[in-house]
Parts: sequence; structure tokens; C-alpha cells
Amino acid sequence: MDSSAIVRSAVSAGVLCGIAWGMTGGAVSTTDLAYLGGVQAAASYGSDQVHAMLMMWPTSVTGAVVTGALYTGAQRLLRNEVDYVTNYAFSAGSDFAARRIDDMWLQKKNYDEAAAEDAGDDEY
Repeated sequence: MDSSAIVRSAVSAGVLCGIAWGMTGGAVSTTDLAYLGGVQAAASYGSDQVHAMLMMWPTSVTGAVVTGALYTGAQRLLRNEVDYVTNYAFSAGSDFAARRIDDMWLQKKNYDEAAAEDAGDDEY
């Protein structure tokens, strides 16, 4: 299993749960938050697997598109929800945000590693 995909899935689920909690003013139950987070995490991880099957690297946009579709389909199958636009928008938006967060973290990590390597090259 790809650990970065698992971390990104968890972040995506956390973002979606945070949005759900904020939009309801904290009135959503813990059980519902856990369910929403689980479905979102599975959809995000599934998106990475779809990209791997297609031999594509997932970008923030393509990852969000596939995650939104998988989440919306899962909600229809599991809960018979037909609010497709809202489910898609929340899921895709959450995954897009998670992927941007992940990209920024990786960029900072790579910058820090490059700076550390440069510091080590300054021998006299």
C-alpha cells in the first residue's frame, strides 16, 4: 500500500468531516461524521487506485473529479441519497483541498531536504 495515498485519504476525510461539522454548527452526530469520513477516505484511496490502473499520475483536479464521482456513487448505493450535486461538490472540494495541502507539504519537505543538501556541500 502507498502510505502517501493513505495519508491523503485521511486528510481528505478530515476536511470533509470538518466541513460537515461546520455547516451544521456541530449538530451532526459522531456516527454520521465517522460514516462520511470513511466513505470519503475510501473514495479518495479508490481514486488513486483508478489512476494507477489507468497508469496516470493523479493531479489535484483529476483526483478530485474521480473522488467526487466515487463518493457520490457510494452514497447512492449505501444510503440511497440522490443529492448528487451536493455530494459531488463536497467530496471533490474536500479532496482537492487535501491534495493541495499534500502538494504544499511535499514541496516544503523537498525544499528543506534540498537546503540541507546544499548546506552539506559547503566544505572548506
